[in-house]
Amino acid sequence: MAPQAQAAMFDEYIQNYRRNSGHPIRILLHFFKGSGRDLTISTIALIAKQSPMWVTPIVTRNIINCATDPASHSVTEMVINLIIGIFFIAQNIGTAYLYIRHFGKVNRLIERRLRGSLIAKLQQLSIRFHTETQSGRLMSKIMRDVENVEVLLDQTYRSQIAVVPQNTILFSGTLRTTSRMVSNTSTTRRSSGSSTRSVSTTWSPSCPTGSTP
Repeated sequence: MAPQAQAAMFDEYIQNYRRNSGHPIRILLHFFKGSGRDLTISTIALIAKQSPMWVTPIVTRNIINCATDPASHSVTEMVINLIIGIFFIAQNIGTAYLYIRHFGKVNRLIERRLRGSLIAKLQQLSIRFHTETQSGRLMSKIMRDVENVEVLLDQTYRSQIAVVPQNTILFSGTLRTTSRMVSNTSTTRRSSGSSTRSVSTTWSPSCPTGSTP
């Protein structure tokens, strides 16, 4: 990248901070500007990487049902669930590599831009500022603070991407289980009601109460 383009990029970060000084979320979102392709690939890879956590319990439940109730389930159903489980576990290797590679590029780019913006800002300050400010504090700003921002972005990104599909799957699973329980309960009530009516219809006393044969 040309020095002029780098200087313009660093100045854009400084201007972004000035415009959104009271809105930290906007500042964080602006860091991802220009990284749409890598961010999209890393998002898809992260969802696929964490998918075994959601698929494995379902597959395990189906396999246990097939093993404990062979009359209602076939061997083919067990094999299909086993293949699905192995596939989702095996794909975790490739998707983890894609996520680390592409999101690492995004992180390194943000880190480089932040440090470049700090250095560009330091070069604009007066000589008096540099003589009165300890060099250790400046190095801490450039090194530690940028690392803290990088860790914050990484943790926020991973947690938010993981929460949405996880809650969706949990909600759909809970809704499905609840609907099955309601259906089974209503079926049981109907069958018990019909049995009671059948017994009351077929039963007739041999003689009325209080009468003698």
